[in-house]
Amino acid sequence: MTEDSIELRDQVGVLRRRWRVVAATLLAALAVGLLVLLVQTPLYVASARVLLADTADGQAPSGEQIATEARAVTLGAPEVVDQLALPDSPEDLFDTVTVSPDPDGAAVITIAATRTDPGEAAAIANALAEQYIGAAGSRTSDRVAALDSDIEQLDGQIGSLRLRLDQARQAVDNAQDPTDARERVQDLRSVLRRAIAQRGQLIDARSQQIVNSRIQGQGAVILSPATVPESPVSPDPLQVLGLAAVVGLLVGVGLAYLRDYFDDVIRDEASLGDELAHYPVLATISHVRGRAGALGITRDSPGAPASEAYHGLEVSLRSIADGTAQASSRRAGAGIAVLVSSATAGEGKTSTATNLAVVAAGAGQRVVLVDAHLRRPALHVVFGQATGPGLVDVLAGGASASAALTDVGVEGLRVLPAGGVPANPADLMASAALVDLLALLRQEADVVVVDGASLLEVSDALDLARSCDLSLLVVRAGTARERDATDAVRRVARVGGAIDGLVLNDVSSAGSRRNRRSRPEPTYAGTRARGASAPDHRDSDHRDPDHGDLPRDPAPGATRPGATHDTQTSTTRPA
Repeated sequence: MTEDSIELRDQVGVLRRRWRVVAATLLAALAVGLLVLLVQTPLYVASARVLLADTADGQAPSGEQIATEARAVTLGAPEVVDQLALPDSPEDLFDTVTVSPDPDGAAVITIAATRTDPGEAAAIANALAEQYIGAAGSRTSDRVAALDSDIEQLDGQIGSLRLRLDQARQAVDNAQDPTDARERVQDLRSVLRRAIAQRGQLIDARSQQIVNSRIQGQGAVILSPATVPESPVSPDPLQVLGLAAVVGLLVGVGLAYLRDYFDDVIRDEASLGDELAHYPVLATISHVRGRAGALGITRDSPGAPASEAYHGLEVSLRSIADGTAQASSRRAGAGIAVLVSSATAGEGKTSTATNLAVVAAGAGQRVVLVDAHLRRPALHVVFGQATGPGLVDVLAGGASASAALTDVGVEGLRVLPAGGVPANPADLMASAALVDLLALLRQEADVVVVDGASLLEVSDALDLARSCDLSLLVVRAGTARERDATDAVRRVARVGGAIDGLVLNDVSSAGSRRNRRSRPEPTYAGTRARGASAPDHRDSDHRDPDHGDLPRDPAPGATRPGATHDTQTSTTRPA
């Protein structure tokens, strides 16, 4: 499978994990869009179309003339405001009216009015169209009348000049010296010629005005009157909700990736960080409904996927133990002690320890299951045992190990319950008596499974990690955090212990498929022999001199020292 396909699957996986964030953001955006639709005032547009007449020579008006007439429509705004008794001023009405020529170049102008009242929008558009047609004819009549008045006045002046010219001519005939009289006649003739020329200009202007009136509205008709619109143009529900959906999806996807980037929850094997990735994942336990079902899945449903995973865990542990460099040095009959712990409570360490013990016993091994969670013991409840002597009593010297071990109805499996709740559980876990007890149990069983406390909550399990041969860290997928698991591993390393493998618990089916695709199965044989130092229990005064311990694998970057205990304190010495 190519890296590109893996990368694409990872990206899709982020959206699948964070689909609730995307859905919530999308719903929020749609809710905002609906709120905008409810709050925003709807606007209605009504349009009237006016057909302009041809010019006097039978040609259609030019584009420039049509644009001029489109601008002239708004001149009737004051009359429309008065006619419809609008609360707007003419200037405000201009802002709600648009007049545009036909986009195809036809001799048509469109008058569109935008109002909150659909009826008012239609009334304004029709009134402006009618006002434009009527005003054009009225303007032409007024201009022609003014020219007629000027021509009439000029006709009176011309008549008076002609009368005076006749009188001047008679004066020339009767005068003894006609020189002055002739000059006066010439002056009157000049004035008369100018008056006649001016009259001709006025007559031409009157004729041109009448001709031009045809393209200034005279003969224009309303091609289609405005009707009352049934639906608003703004806000547009599809547009608003569509935009809200797009923005919601973009923001939701961005938030999903942002949250996933800062989220350190371990969901599957592929989500392990760089430091935890150094440790092998020994088993991936699928989700089992109910706590009771998870505790007894291997006993009640041996063919379930989770049961198969526990069987795989038991095989992996045997592979680790058998493949170590010092395995051959162990004396026959000496078993191994396996600590099962977790970073925090509620990650499934008790169910893991219980099922591991059951499958190991089912494989024909002698198994002892120890409840070392002295603050909140649970194994006696799991197996339905009455409260009796247990680990606390053995360590305090009040009971023997053989007397405290109880059969639980599973062949090959005995349980050492916690017993009473001590006042000093940390001191008991750090005592030499615990080291002696584990040595004794190794002689009595092939596998000693220790259900310890959480590593980050108390220090009890840290001493167990040094005393046991193998340590497993149970991580609940979907709730465990990378920083907690990493801190747990580091705390174990600081006290000289080591985590030998991880158990991913409560993994969804999708997470299990991702694990199989994204990471190959680790090789367990020889895992613990990578230059590790092992605790040598034969040098301890409190252990069986014939018992040899398994070699320990150090934490990444550290060599694991051995551990021994005296009767008072726990000390660490180099191997």
